[in-house]
Amino acid sequence: MVAAALAGPSLAQGQEPTASADTLSLTVAEAVQRALVANEEARIARTNVDRTEGQVREAYARVMPTIDGSYRFTRNLQRPVLFFDQEGETQQIQIGNATEHAFDLTLEQPVIDFSLGSALAAAGHGTAASEASYDRALSDVALDARLAYYRVLLADADVTVAVNALELARQRMDQVQLFFDVGTAAEFDLLTARVALEGARPDHIRAVNAQRLAYNELKRETGIPFSTGVALADSLAYVPVEIALDAAVATALEQRGDLIAQRETVALTRELVDVQRTEGYPSISLFLNLNRRASSEEIWPEDRDFTQSATAALALDIPIFDGRRNQGLTLQARADYVAAVERQHALERDVELQVLDAWQSVQAAAEGVDATQATLELAQRAYDIATVRFRSGLSTQLELDEAEQNLIEAQSDAAEALYSHMAARALLLHAMGEV
Repeated sequence: MVAAALAGPSLAQGQEPTASADTLSLTVAEAVQRALVANEEARIARTNVDRTEGQVREAYARVMPTIDGSYRFTRNLQRPVLFFDQEGETQQIQIGNATEHAFDLTLEQPVIDFSLGSALAAAGHGTAASEASYDRALSDVALDARLAYYRVLLADADVTVAVNALELARQRMDQVQLFFDVGTAAEFDLLTARVALEGARPDHIRAVNAQRLAYNELKRETGIPFSTGVALADSLAYVPVEIALDAAVATALEQRGDLIAQRETVALTRELVDVQRTEGYPSISLFLNLNRRASSEEIWPEDRDFTQSATAALALDIPIFDGRRNQGLTLQARADYVAAVERQHALERDVELQVLDAWQSVQAAAEGVDATQATLELAQRAYDIATVRFRSGLSTQLELDEAEQNLIEAQSDAAEALYSHMAARALLLHAMGEV
């Protein structure tokens, strides 16, 4: 009934007024997919995941060996000398050769570091948190795309209602003109009909402009070029939501990306407390060094001119007193952990409230659809009766005008109710963590 009432001899329902030959047909699901690929916020969220991956690799580097190599070439422009006293006379002896080569290779491997395990666990939680935040960002982008699509559907319906209002005013004008021609209507009645017709035009102009703006916003959200025409394949429709409130809340608490990210952040801050605390523990590292040197008059010496040495060492690092710096940092880490736990509790309450509000909005919107459906049926019936009475000369133009206005308002309210239900349903899915 609503779809039939909103269908009119105007611009095609769901089609941009400036659509060209290469018009793109678009469903709401396709709009969401385009937005997930083209939206800048989604790509920015992806870079945060990549950044976290880099931090994870940095954390794992702590357990891997560190290998450093160096090479140094020296050309003695003036050779150094040694001074020594021989029978009261100072003697000078030049040392070294014209060129010197030095190769060094050093390996450092942590053997015992009590903070490594917590650091690696923290890195894993950081990765999980960033992935969950990325999922929530995608859900936000999908919601914006759906709402932009639904706003275009509403704008299309508003244009259709405005065109229907023009058509009704034009039909009344034609009927009054016929009455005037046969002498059964006064000039005042004719002027009144013309005023009603002209008064409907500004509403049509405003509706068409709002429609263009809605299409522009949809293209912005989905990354479609502004020069490309768009025709919507879906329409305003009532899709009932059959999920209990408790189930909706449970789903949200389980799969909301921002809540998962906060839980991982709590685990991350807990591990960071252990990392900071164990920074005051002793650590043992293994060092291996290979040194190869040569000194020669030639630019590149022969193999026999090289000497080689190798060393191995175990280094025990024992923090003794740091001015209680590590104790202060540990206290800060514990405070961050407590704050993260409290933020998780607050977010859980916020999620429950968001689901409750969205679920109740869906129920109210569903009732609104039923109410406007009944009102539209009554308004259409009243207009049909008023039209027959007016053409039969049994009623005045004022009565027909009132019936027309009631019908137009009912059509507009019906479209608004359908949009409100679709938007509320999208908000509920978003609150539950759906993409």
